[in-house]
Amino acid sequence: MSAEITRFFSGRTLRLFIVCLVSAAVIAGLAAYEYFVLGLEPHDESAPRFGVYFLIRSALVIGCSLLLTATVWASRRPLGAVRLDAISTLAIYGSAVCSIVAAFTFLWNSEAFHRYALEDGLVEWTSAGACFLASITFLITAFRRYARGSSRSGLVCVGLALLTFLIGMEEISWMQRVLVFESPEMFAHNRKNEVNLHNFFTNVSENLYYVGSFAILIAVPFLNEAYGIAIESHPLADVVPDRPVALVAAPLVAFNYDMWNIIPIQMAFFMTLVLLLAYLWDMTRRKDTGIYAVLAVACAVVIVQGVFLGFGENLVRSWEPTEYKELLIPLAFFFYAFRVATKTFSA
Repeated sequence: MSAEITRFFSGRTLRLFIVCLVSAAVIAGLAAYEYFVLGLEPHDESAPRFGVYFLIRSALVIGCSLLLTATVWASRRPLGAVRLDAISTLAIYGSAVCSIVAAFTFLWNSEAFHRYALEDGLVEWTSAGACFLASITFLITAFRRYARGSSRSGLVCVGLALLTFLIGMEEISWMQRVLVFESPEMFAHNRKNEVNLHNFFTNVSENLYYVGSFAILIAVPFLNEAYGIAIESHPLADVVPDRPVALVAAPLVAFNYDMWNIIPIQMAFFMTLVLLLAYLWDMTRRKDTGIYAVLAVACAVVIVQGVFLGFGENLVRSWEPTEYKELLIPLAFFFYAFRVATKTFSA
């Protein structure tokens, strides 16, 4: 035990631990000041604020994002050349283009942007469909991995299948409006009187969903390259999300307007942007393939967030960018499921 403790409190692990503590202290201090002095809830949803204090706060968030990302990046293991395959490159470009198209649809026709995001509309059903496809893919992959004796990775796939199935069913209120049935008594008093769990605590669940998706789809691949298990011999290596998944998922952090003032949401945006710049610098230095795809994603993240911060007052409903965020998340999970399945069935 003493040897394990000594190993933990040494080198790169200690540096990351200290940086996480410092960042957590900064965020906690900002949240406490806003709650007790400014009277703002931690999950305050309102128009973006750009007063002196909020600009200073953003600077501190950027500083924490840079510090965390730089600490991880400095600790990364030596990697071979990163070569994005054709399907991953296409998916990355597709994610960037679709995100920009969504943002410019809002600029040109805010009514169309609103109409697509309505309940039971194109965005909602596409989101649910992507979740169900991801769930089925994860489940098939789980059976395959169990058949090959990979029980731990199979269990991870089962968990991901259940997670994406739950997200999809919550998105369409467990088929309530399709099957047309009344809400049972236990659901009759949530925010929308619908059969879903997230409307019992909408603001908290939204934040957990968005930040959790950032953590799984974007942060974990980055951490795994530095500290993780991305080695072929590890039984979980093929089920951990990798860099292509992070790149496809990256634009989801940019669909913010009414949630821009929430510190974790803002931090997810800046950390993703710093991460993309780190990828670009490293890939350029080593002359890897796929540099322009990464550049396209980085530009998309900046452009989309800029559009909503600059023109968000023209939104029909202030929260509508998050409806498109909730489309990008399932699509990224489906791509993640596809990546895991491809590795599993090609082995």
